[in-house]
Amino acid sequence: MADISQGVNWLTITGIAVTALLLLVVGVAVLLILRRARGHEPVEIVPALRVDVARLGRLGPPADGPRLRLYNVPVRLGVLVLAPVGREGVPPTVDELPAAADQIVPGLGQLLTSHKTTIKIWPPQLSSQGFANKFFANVALPGDHGKGSPWCSLAGRFETGDRALLAGLALCAEGSNSMGQYVVEHDAQWFDMLRITDA
Repeated sequence: MADISQGVNWLTITGIAVTALLLLVVGVAVLLILRRARGHEPVEIVPALRVDVARLGRLGPPADGPRLRLYNVPVRLGVLVLAPVGREGVPPTVDELPAAADQIVPGLGQLLTSHKTTIKIWPPQLSSQGFANKFFANVALPGDHGKGSPWCSLAGRFETGDRALLAGLALCAEGSNSMGQYVVEHDAQWFDMLRITDA
């Protein structure tokens, strides 16, 4: 009489092996499908977003010409980052930069040269909060996010003509202060925070 237990053990081992083989085939198929799908995604070429604020020095506001003030503290516009809103957003051209800056605060465009501002145009951004987070990460300030240093920064949305843009500003005061990073929630808040005066 044949030993039934040996036949059952052999069937169990064969079943486990077949199941493992099927799982392996399914896993490889899923990986191939995911890899093929990933190959059809558009490749986004992103320019270098990072700005090394430390390399810009601790140069405060210019002694001559109009004064830019943040909460009444004279500052230099060290960095200006602009980006269009939405996937189809169109960034400003080089010729449009001063006029676009003037939409943030009237007169800001005329300070770009005298303040020796580093200007960057970023690719389209999907949200104001996402842009602010990316700006604060890529334009990192010394100290505690700028506090305890001459540097501070602002990021938010503004309107220029028929399009919306996002702006990030890194500002440098004469000396260390307690200002840090600010998210601008709406257009009018730019005017509450920033002023341009004759002296």
